This record gives sequence, C-alpha cells and structure tokens, in this order.
Amino acid sequence: MNVRTNVGIVAWASRIARARTLEMRLADTFGSWVATLDDPAAKTVVARHARHHAFHAQLWDGIAPVLHDVSPLADPDGDPALVPIVHALGSLETTVRDGLPALVDAYRSWAADTSVVADRPVMRVLDLVLRDEEFDAAESAALRLASR
Repeated sequence: MNVRTNVGIVAWASRIARARTLEMRLADTFGSWVATLDDPAAKTVVARHARHHAFHAQLWDGIAPVLHDVSPLADPDGDPALVPIVHALGSLETTVRDGLPALVDAYRSWAADTSVVADRPVMRVLDLVLRDEEFDAAESAALRLASR
C-alpha cells in the first residue's frame, strides 16, 4: 500500500484552489444561461447543474489545506488540465460538448494521483464530484441531442 502522496501538499493546495475557482465560475456561468433558455426542461437541467458546481466549490473549499507560508495559485488557467474547460465557457454548447468532458478527464487524472493513506479527503471529494460531473455531462449531451 502506498502511504505517500504522489502530489505534494502545495500542489494539492493549488489544484484545490483552482478547482474551487473553476467550479464557482461554472456555477455563475450556468446560472447566467438559465434566463437565456426557452425550453423549461433545459432551464431546469442547467439550473441544477449550476447548483451542482456551486456545491462542488464548497466541497473543494472544505478540504483546502492551510499553508501559512505559501499562497496557492487559484487561477484555473495555471493548470493545463483545466485550461480546456475555461476556454469552453464561451457558450452552453461548447461547455457541454468540450468543457464538461474535459473536467471529468481532469478530475480522473487527479484521482489517479491520489493515495488512500495520504489523500483520502481529496479522494472523497473527487468521488462525489465525479459522480455529479459524469451524470451532468451525459444529461446535458442527451438534452442537447433531444433539442435538435
């Protein structure tokens, strides 16, 4: 059993800060799109996804390590795994088609970097967040296809 982390605490602090920032940006962005949609079913789905992203930001915030002598970088553009998600935020369609699958991929790669002993809080958050993100990505894709 690996009792050491594959990623140091400073790197996890930055990842967590970036994930929190990105999830808040996703919550704000999805929330702003609700009023632009005509289809009530689409409004409901997008509003629920906005709330999921806000919840994910709370989860990330809850496990952020306190580093007294280091300020973690919170800009998602600083993480190559998160850049595609940030760039996909131009429209609901690109976010659903490109952004959400990229976010799932980024979180899966982070999960592969975890260790049961050293990173269990991160693993718990990733388990919860990935379930929501995978469901939301599939739901959004299905909704988009149904609306054509």
